[in-house]
Amino acid sequence: MKVKRYKRAKRIISIYRHNFNLEPPYQVLLDGTFAMAALQNKINLREQMPKYLNAEVDIRVTSCVLKELEELGSALYGALHICKQFD
Repeated sequence: MKVKRYKRAKRIISIYRHNFNLEPPYQVLLDGTFAMAALQNKINLREQMPKYLNAEVDIRVTSCVLKELEELGSALYGALHICKQFD
């Protein structure tokens, strides 16, 4: 990860911590588009999200996301497989 991007994320997280009392573990909601982008860029979300946010992360997926990916078919099978890991 680039240093500039990391510093920006760290600054934004600190703003949310101070203004909205946001505390770790962060609950991150994963959608199909994000899962597909992670697959295409070969990013392991379970490893990289805690590094990026510099805190413990609980990745969540809703049943609506799983249903949507199932209906879209084989083009998004990889994203569906990623999302099922966090169900």
